[in-house]
Amino acid sequence: DSRAVFTPGTVIANCLLHLPDIGAIHTDIGISYLSPFGEGDRRRMGCRFTNIGPASLGHLRRYVLRLERARMESGESQ
Repeated sequence: DSRAVFTPGTVIANCLLHLPDIGAIHTDIGISYLSPFGEGDRRRMGCRFTNIGPASLGHLRRYVLRLERARMESGESQ
């Protein structure tokens, strides 16, 4: 089995997060939690961006705001 094994507290260094219409940002990602998701061995993973530069953080914030606006305009609820 070639699947990666993650545990809370694991840090994945030097990741590229590709944001549509923005580009790639560099960050480390820390695993916050793992929980079962659906059936089988699927899991949900909570992540935290660490060691992210100010410009990348600004890009990420703008991207999230754009997604939230689009969701509100479409009438979706949480």
